[in-house]
Amino acid sequence: MNIKYRFFLIITALIQFYAFSSYTVLTKSANTSAETPVYRLSPTDSINPSYQWLRLKLDSIYSTKRDLRKFNGCVLVAKNGKPVFTGAYGYANIYTKDTLHTNSSFQLASVSKTLTATAILMMKERGILTLEDNVQMYFPGFPYPDVTIKDLLSHRSGLPNYLSFCNSYWKEKDMLLTNWHVMNIMETYKPKAIGKPNSFFSYSNTNYVVLASIIEKISGLSYKDFMQMNIFQPLGMHNSWVFDHTYTTHPNLTYGFNKKGEIDQFTMFDGVVGDKGIFSSVEDLYIFDQALYSGILINEQTQNEAYTPLSFEKPSRKNYGLGWRMMQQPDNSYLTYHNGWWHSYHTLFHRHRQSNTTIIVLSNIHDRIAYDVNDVYSVVYGLDVLLEDDE
Repeated sequence: MNIKYRFFLIITALIQFYAFSSYTVLTKSANTSAETPVYRLSPTDSINPSYQWLRLKLDSIYSTKRDLRKFNGCVLVAKNGKPVFTGAYGYANIYTKDTLHTNSSFQLASVSKTLTATAILMMKERGILTLEDNVQMYFPGFPYPDVTIKDLLSHRSGLPNYLSFCNSYWKEKDMLLTNWHVMNIMETYKPKAIGKPNSFFSYSNTNYVVLASIIEKISGLSYKDFMQMNIFQPLGMHNSWVFDHTYTTHPNLTYGFNKKGEIDQFTMFDGVVGDKGIFSSVEDLYIFDQALYSGILINEQTQNEAYTPLSFEKPSRKNYGLGWRMMQQPDNSYLTYHNGWWHSYHTLFHRHRQSNTTIIVLSNIHDRIAYDVNDVYSVVYGLDVLLEDDE
C-alpha cells in the first residue's frame, strides 16, 4: 500500500469517526429524555361501539385460526394511527405451555431488513454515508466492483446468496457464522455473482449482511450494539434485541416450533445478522411504526425515497424500494410491507400509509396462515387488499 493511499484511508477514517460521534450524541440527546409517543385509544374511543365491534370481529378471526391449530402468535392492528386491536394466541413455548402476551419477542426474520434499512438511512441523513457509496470504499477487498449501498438496499446488487455459497466454503458446521466470516468468505473465494449491479432485481439476503457490516465498519460498534443504542433504547423498544449467544436469557423469548411440533433448532447461520436476527414484539414494532410516521428516526423526504419502487424490468404490481416491499393497489396507492420466515417463525409487517393502517402479525409455528390478513382488511376497511406472500 503506497503512502498517499494509506494517508487517504487514515483521513477518511478520522472524518467518519468524528461524524459518527456527533451523530450518536445527537441521537441520544434527542431521544433519551422521552421515549417515542405511542398513540392509544382515548377513553371515548375505547367505548365507541365501532371500535368495540372491530375488536370482537378481529378476536373472532384469530381465535378461530388458533382453534384450528393453524395460528400461534400475536397480532396488532392500528387504524388511523390508533391501535384498535391487540391479541395473543397460544404459547411462547409449546412444551412448557408458557402463554404468549403482546410483549413476547419473536425472531423477525426478514422483517429485520426494514430496521437495517432504517439504520442505514439514518446514517445517510446525517451525512455519514451516501447511497451512491461503493462497497469497496469500506471493504477494499470486496470482490464485486460497482456495487453501491443503494443496490444493496433495493436488492439490485447481483450478489449471490450467502445461505447457498457458505455451505460450500464453511466447514465448521457446529460453529456460528458471523457477518465477518461471510465477508471473508466472499473476499477469499469470490463466489460468482448472478448479474451486474443495478441491472435487475434479485432478492438476496447477502445484501443486508453487507449493509450490517458497513454499519459496523463505520460506527466501530457491533450491529447488535448499534441497533440497541440508536433505535431500540431511544425509542423504548424494551423487548427488542439482536440475536447473540445469550439470547435464551431474555424473559419474553419465544421458541419456533416446526411442523412436527419440535423446537426448530438454531443453525450455523444464526450468527449472521442484518438480513434477519432481530427479535421484537408486536408492541415494539408498533413503536417503531409510530416513530417512522412521526419522523423521529428519518424524515419524510428520506422515507419517500425508501417507499419509491425501483425495479420495473417486469410488469407487475409488486416492487421493492429501500428495505420495503410494496404492492400497488387498485387505487394506485402502495401497501409498503415486509414478510419474514426463519426457523418456523412467520412474520408480517404491513403499513398502508395513505390510510395510516398498520398490521403486525408474529407467529412462532410453521404455518403460512400468518400472511393471510385479507380478512383483517375486510373487517377494518370493508375492502380487499392485493396481497402476495413473499417468504
